[in-house]
Amino acid sequence: MRYIVNVDGKDIPLEVAEDGTVSLGGRGHQVSLQSIDGAHLFSLLIDNRSYELYVEEKEGEFQVLLRGEMHVARVGSLLAKKTPAVAPREAPTGEAVIKAPMPGLVVSVLVENGQGVRANQGLVILEAMKMDNELRSPREGTVHGLRVAAGDKVEQGEILAMVK
Repeated sequence: MRYIVNVDGKDIPLEVAEDGTVSLGGRGHQVSLQSIDGAHLFSLLIDNRSYELYVEEKEGEFQVLLRGEMHVARVGSLLAKKTPAVAPREAPTGEAVIKAPMPGLVVSVLVENGQGVRANQGLVILEAMKMDNELRSPREGTVHGLRVAAGDKVEQGEILAMVK
């Protein structure tokens, strides 16, 4: 099967062969993906290198926490990618809500209310699963509604801040 995977705005061709070999961006890899908790936590082996992923699907997008960095991925068919779009896509507008992807401890807050931020700028460092995870702004804007401080314990899905 052939797909186009859009990761953080970059299209990457992906092909999955019947023998389980995955070609990503034209390079073949041996890949295994296993659920650890039956829900969001996965063990990913790529060419015998192990990674832990935390994955949450929202409205057709996958938010993937990998090695302390949050990524947004969309998967589409190659056929759909080759078909011209009917209307151009608009840049995201409105308010972006930054939520804790998993329970953890806020190690530090890198911004304050009213501060302007760039897309992909770090906002909060969250310690979870013995790793520091930098949660970043999905878009350019101004931070408001900052709800956490260093030392706070947060639950999965808890709102940490908003960017408008």
